[in-house]
Amino acid sequence: MNLNSTEKPSGKTVQDLIDTCYLQLSCYHLNRNIEGCPCCVSEEDKYRLLSKPLKLLSADDLYKFTFKAMTTWGEANDFKHYLPRILELVFTESSTIDIELLHSKLLQASFFEWPETEQQAVLNLAEAAWPLLCSNTQNVSLSDLQNLDNLGVPLLKLLHVMECEPGSATFPLLVRFIDDCLSDLLNQNLKSSRKENALRDQIKQWSSKQHALLERGFYFYEASDPGFAKQISDTLYRMEHFM
Repeated sequence: MNLNSTEKPSGKTVQDLIDTCYLQLSCYHLNRNIEGCPCCVSEEDKYRLLSKPLKLLSADDLYKFTFKAMTTWGEANDFKHYLPRILELVFTESSTIDIELLHSKLLQASFFEWPETEQQAVLNLAEAAWPLLCSNTQNVSLSDLQNLDNLGVPLLKLLHVMECEPGSATFPLLVRFIDDCLSDLLNQNLKSSRKENALRDQIKQWSSKQHALLERGFYFYEASDPGFAKQISDTLYRMEHFM
């Protein structure tokens, strides 16, 4: 998938929205003396953050800082300086920094208290880059959706991206996601919050609506890929009997 071909209704590409994140967060300047716990953060770790321009830092360069940011290394403004590159890595490349870690750090940085323009820049990128993330990783978890929904990305828009016809490169992702969701929904913790249960109900309803699509998939793959056809059949059985 070409980055520049992924457009929002506004006509802005994913790359445009990445650039917007860099612009909106450019006021958070590089701190060459970020405080870090000496037991957790080495001089080599600190040097790594300063070894390259921001846009050239890799996931390996940024992972430890991202993991420890605001707990044992740096403050919220330090995190926000590196955030545009972190977002770019999470949503457009196969990265060791994932949505769950990003979500936890945004909350630690008091994301909902940021200026609206900063929040919107992050949300616009997450929504627009979601199809690219699905295509790159071929693996989407229920927690990914919960975390993005919690930040303010519309759940149904995220789910709609995964709807695709049999034969599509991302159809296996759709089947795997629904199958994983069924496992989670069937074994969900009854102590989950009302908000989590409401979100799961939406996902359950959406999954049920994909029944006809999965049926077409079974017949499409029955001869060419019997193993995958059986996986679809098992998922359909569980949908019919447990949802």
